[in-house]
Amino acid sequence: MQSQNLPLYLSFYSTEFKDPKRSYSKWKAQRRRSLKNSSNIAIKTTDIKAQISNKIFIKVTFIQRYISDTVSDTGIKEMIWKKEESNWKIIKETWKPK
Repeated sequence: MQSQNLPLYLSFYSTEFKDPKRSYSKWKAQRRRSLKNSSNIAIKTTDIKAQISNKIFIKVTFIQRYISDTVSDTGIKEMIWKKEESNWKIIKETWKPK
């Protein structure tokens, strides 16, 4: 079972994070609701690939299997990370069903 430490989870996302469907604040509120209503979360990642475009951005792709008491899915996740001061933060994330 995965930890449901919401503040820690959200700390990995930049305030510059772009969601194709909603603003950062609406995305964050939706994530809070979704994770609050889920339990017994298990996440498995495989086939992880990282690509550095320069010293500021990294693209990471992997297959993610997500299981909770309310949702179960498998897909390809792509994350774009950006170096912000001394930390790496997620600025973009996509997921396609597999």
